[in-house]
Amino acid sequence: MMRGVMAGFLVVGLAAGSALADASQYLGTWVNTARPDSGFLDGLVGAKADDIARIVTTPAGVTAIRIHLYGRCQPECDWGTAIGHNHSAAANSDAVESISADFVTGAATKRLTLRKGPGQTLNFEVVTDFTDHSSRHDYVASGSLRLAPALIAEALPAAPGAPTAGPPPVAAASDGEDCERINPNDLYVAPSDRGWKVNDYNHTVLNFGSDKVGAAKAAKVLEYYRFDEQCYVGRPHPAMIYWRNAGSFPRQPMPGADCVDLHPEAISQHGGKLLDGDRTVADFGTDEAAAAKAISVLRTYHVARQCYLTRASQVMVYWLSK
Repeated sequence: MMRGVMAGFLVVGLAAGSALADASQYLGTWVNTARPDSGFLDGLVGAKADDIARIVTTPAGVTAIRIHLYGRCQPECDWGTAIGHNHSAAANSDAVESISADFVTGAATKRLTLRKGPGQTLNFEVVTDFTDHSSRHDYVASGSLRLAPALIAEALPAAPGAPTAGPPPVAAASDGEDCERINPNDLYVAPSDRGWKVNDYNHTVLNFGSDKVGAAKAAKVLEYYRFDEQCYVGRPHPAMIYWRNAGSFPRQPMPGADCVDLHPEAISQHGGKLLDGDRTVADFGTDEAAAAKAISVLRTYHVARQCYLTRASQVMVYWLSK
């Protein structure tokens, strides 16, 4: 089964002006309607091995859309990402008729074309040209995709936007911890009616309000450390959010990180406030139970550094271990 991929490119004309507002109808996570259910990782036994399982589409600049393509394999194949290109019905039309992108695998090239279908569906066509000098015949596959029910996009503003949704059901990563999965491969920054957000394909990770630069920096931090879990202490209004990679805290700070040393065994609790010496680590107000939980997390994972995206606005604070 072909798994290693890199995104190719396709040179085509772009619809200008209001094209992105129209193309916003293509944003979201879309799953093959031929699948027996909406699960993402359960292949369909007996289906063509190189059929589409799902796509994830996110904004990529002012007029472009990034397409992440997954093939129906056992388990699911990641065929990589490519920048899609908008096609209009005429040279003077801003209406997006279709979006195309090329993907290059180890044995073939695949040209994906998407068109709007009825309701919340997309029609797709994949033209596969084999490049491995095998005896297999080039072929065309087609079908339809539906917008994943849990990820249906909200109405997007006129500015470039992306689908947003509430966080998925919380799954405790370990006893007593309040964590949810994020995908560092699908992070992107996009505006919404509540400001600039860092999203992965299924929920909002952080909201930076009007701070577009801060949101972009946060996405870089999350990508650098390959964080795949986001955890909370004190929801629904957590005073502490922490991230992990494969169940652990990273050790080495990224270049240029703004971090201070932390001494978890010496942290003291004063009501809902945590102090490391005379420095406030976190303040949970009157929620003393959440403060105690935070101390437990810091000591369990031997957290040795508290790092800040920016000191002025502590929207993102992350933690590193010894």
